[in-house]
Amino acid sequence: MEGRRAGGDAEGPGRIVLYASAIFASAFLIFLVQPMVGKRILPWFGGVPAVWTLCLAFYQTTLFLGYAYAHLMIRFVKPGFQLALHVVAVGAAIASLPVLPSAPPGSLLETDPTLGVLRLLTTSVAMPFLVLASTGPLVQAWFARAHPSLSPYPLYAVSNLGSFLALFVFPFVLEPRLSLSEIGRLWTFGFVATGLAVLACALLARGHDRWTGPRRRVPSASRASPARRPTGRTRRGRERPARTAVCRARCSGSGSRERPSCS
Repeated sequence: MEGRRAGGDAEGPGRIVLYASAIFASAFLIFLVQPMVGKRILPWFGGVPAVWTLCLAFYQTTLFLGYAYAHLMIRFVKPGFQLALHVVAVGAAIASLPVLPSAPPGSLLETDPTLGVLRLLTTSVAMPFLVLASTGPLVQAWFARAHPSLSPYPLYAVSNLGSFLALFVFPFVLEPRLSLSEIGRLWTFGFVATGLAVLACALLARGHDRWTGPRRRVPSASRASPARRPTGRTRRGRERPARTAVCRARCSGSGSRERPSCS
């Protein structure tokens, strides 16, 4: 067991780069797709601020669902099945690409704009966004399982770096030089590469099958029944023989007729 762990730590640098790259790319793509899709669909629904507000609400809800998916998988699914389940999720997300619709369906423009925006985002963005949102928690958990001697929390800083970089790259680097369709194609290629990297992380962690299932609540030490403490009468009863022995030793050692009281 120690030899296996030492071997895993020896191969650590290359694997750490893989974990960090997967988390960085997922955060970068999450914060890149939001303004990209918003810019595409905003003119279709009149360009009002309510459309962008609705998009933000949709992104936050899907982000929460991605975190919930990652939490439930790590807590309740055995490591051997986590890879298979995430392969299905990544495959469904790739099947729903591209995230940029080419033209608005006529049926969406004839209905309530709120329902039209939500339906359009659900069919094009929801599944890839959910998979990307679950990448950070999943990869950190898999990293902690494969490298128990290393802390996974620096990967969270890598995720923040990717998010910040995407907010800078889209308006100042990509948008002035490329069309929105070209950015969408680059995003699709990046998502496929990120999905494969995440599945590789899951495959590496699969060899460390340490799963205990849902934790059961164990009564804490404070809730456990305290040991029965001796009463005052019992303590006095235990102290009396020791006190009597001391007094007898003093009496036998003194040659005087007056003996101390040993009551």
